[in-house]
Amino acid sequence: MVGGFDEIAELAGLLEVDLEADPFDCMCLGDIRFTVRGERGTVLGVLTHHQGGGLDWHRWHGQLPLLRPGELTEWLISHDVGG
Repeated sequence: MVGGFDEIAELAGLLEVDLEADPFDCMCLGDIRFTVRGERGTVLGVLTHHQGGGLDWHRWHGQLPLLRPGELTEWLISHDVGG
């Protein structure tokens, strides 16, 4: 769970994708899911990370490439996520 403002801002920056790229389809279900919640716990969206460096959100109809996949991987490791 990520809850501090600075930690949320850091993670949000690492989840930035190339919105100009064409969405692609990965055949896996993804390896890490990020559930984004509003102030009162309402689910605003679910993002799914794929090992190939893509991020999926149902509105994109496929995965978009992350701008900094290596940095996101380092962040996940440093926070004991996915291992």
